[in-house]
Amino acid sequence: MPTWRDIRKYGDAVFIEELVKLSELHTSSRQELAENYIKNEGERLLNVVDRLGGA
Repeated sequence: MPTWRDIRKYGDAVFIEELVKLSELHTSSRQELAENYIKNEGERLLNVVDRLGGA
């Protein structure tokens, strides 16, 4: 029969697992945001260079 300590240990393990999942999701979202930002800024700068070259 599980003791309170066993239940607590299991609960902590589940809690930590959920925190890890949330952290990984957050990291993935930040990386995607950074990649999109770099891509968009690159396109914007190319447009600026094209306009300056055509002027």
